[in-house]
Amino acid sequence: MSKKKGGLVQDIAAEGGKPVSIGEALGIPRHAEAENVQPAKETSEREPDLGEFIRRTSQITMHRESSGRKGHTVTAAAFKPEPDRTTLEAAAKAIRRGLGCGSHIEGSRVILHGDVMDRAVSWFAKNGAKKIVRGN
Repeated sequence: MSKKKGGLVQDIAAEGGKPVSIGEALGIPRHAEAENVQPAKETSEREPDLGEFIRRTSQITMHRESSGRKGHTVTAAAFKPEPDRTTLEAAAKAIRRGLGCGSHIEGSRVILHGDVMDRAVSWFAKNGAKKIVRGN
């Protein structure tokens, strides 16, 4: 009789009531389970520092768009000078967390889902942006 409870399989007949892992129940030895663990990132792949990126940016241009988006309004943020792709992805993730809205990348711009221009401008100012230009 087998019961599954909380990630453990308890085989009462074979193990005498001793809980075992699912891998052991399937016949996978413990050392084989440990081999599937992903290695930590190497130190050369350093995450870009968002504060440093925003301070290095000379100008952030923001404007609203709805054309070609089935009537949905988005807020676009463009940076000068244009950052590389990994920095742009890290910035989109941080902005998404800071503003509580969705975001994605289109070309060299971060697209924020919704009309969040006022909140985005204050968030960039709080994080050290030098010059923020607001469009429509």
